[in-house]
Order: sequence, then C-alpha cells, then structure tokens
Amino acid sequence: MRHKSILLKSFTLKLNDEKKHNKVYSANEESYRRKVFAQNLKKILESNLEADLGMRSFKLAVNHYADMTPQEFALKMTGLRRGKPPTILKAAYRASFNRTSNRTIPVRPFNRTLKATKLPKNFDWREKGVVTSVNNQGECGACWALAASAALESHNAIKTGKLVRLSSQNLIDCVTEGSDGCEGGLMDPAFDYVHKNDGIDTEESYPYEGRKSVCRYSEAAKGASCKGYVDIEPFDEVAMMQAVANSGPIVVGLDGDSLFFQFYS
Repeated sequence: MRHKSILLKSFTLKLNDEKKHNKVYSANEESYRRKVFAQNLKKILESNLEADLGMRSFKLAVNHYADMTPQEFALKMTGLRRGKPPTILKAAYRASFNRTSNRTIPVRPFNRTLKATKLPKNFDWREKGVVTSVNNQGECGACWALAASAALESHNAIKTGKLVRLSSQNLIDCVTEGSDGCEGGLMDPAFDYVHKNDGIDTEESYPYEGRKSVCRYSEAAKGASCKGYVDIEPFDEVAMMQAVANSGPIVVGLDGDSLFFQFYS
C-alpha cells in the first residue's frame, strides 16, 4: 500500500509539472499515461538502487518525459540522422555538396599527433567561460543544429574573447543540404552552410522556435562565421581528447534513445 501511495503522490506531482509544459490528458489518456509513468518510475528506482550499491556512477530522476515510453521519447527527442553508418551518410552528403557547391569544402581529417599519456588529466572549457548554458530542443529533432551552433559559439569565444549565443533556429530554417530541420540531420551541413553563407545570426536576433520555418538570415544580425572545420575519426577517443585540449569543444553524435538519457539527473 505504501508503494501505491508513493506512486499516486509522484504521479500527482507529475501532473502538476505537466501543466508547466502545456500537457493536458484526456480521461482515457491519463489512465494510459499513469501506467507508463509507473513503469518508468519502477525502472528509475531500480537503477538508483544499483547506483547506491556502486553498480552505476549516476542517478536517474522523474522529469517531464516520465509519461513517455522509450519509443515515444526516441521519436520526439532524437534527431541525428541514422539508419546508415555516419561515414556513409557523410560520404553521400559530401558527394552531393561537391556537385552543388562552387566553393572549396573547408573540411579535412583531424591529424592526431599525441598519445593519451601526453594529454592533461582534466580539462574543462566551461571553466574558461567559453561554453554557453544547455539548450532544450523540445520536441524538435534538431540536436544537430543545437550542437553545431554551440560549437561555433565556443570557438568564436576562444578567438574573440566574447561569448555570444548563436541561432540554432537559423540553421534549422536555412540548411537545405544534408539536414531536414526538426526531422533530423548532421553537423557537417550546418558548418558548411555557415561557411558558404559567411555567417550565422545571433540567438537574440533569431530566437529558437522548435519548428522549421522560412529562412530569415540577416547579415546585419551576424554573430559569427566559420572558416573551416575538421572531422575526427569515429570512436578515436584519444583524438577527441586531443582536439578538446588543444583546439576547443567538439561536436559528437551519440545514441540518446535510452532510459538513462531520458531520465538522467
């Protein structure tokens, strides 16, 4: 009975929280969402018990995704283009870009020169004041755009000394090759767009809407540009560490459609 009482109290708090996120359940759907919530809560409690026993290094918590099944969460919240290996997707995009662009592609492979033993034990660009706060993409599968704009923000700050939030909405609306707004995409097309366009607007002038709309880039509101970038070999963690330590924050694509990302606290 105590477990049932905790569950009802937790779901009641959850319903109050959902009002903040404009979620309203019909009578029938509330019954279904209550069952989904109970299943998720059970998984969260089990995972946290394992964390208390030293079996995990992190804990989970109930949030506004707790009424969603893992499948619903993956469908709404993940937007990196998948289905084929990233190298194949990039190759297909690159071939298309070569055919349609009259500019030299500003990308080259990353040249790893250091061993892991030569790298600093710890390094955090947030401590240098060149990383903006985390954005919430909502139900728009545009992680590729938010990630690309965040990387450009940091590298622009490292170069200029000024941390300016850049418009991921600009990328969602204006990148037409290799990405499809809220339906998913890759980061390379975002960097290529900013390079070809010679700029990306500031977030203040072109705020996030969480949906694809018409391209409204304005040169007068330009916040940064992109002269080029490098591609790091997939799964080469030493190369990633070297790039972070010596160049700046990097962009990675990872599988986020799991229980641990849905409720990570």
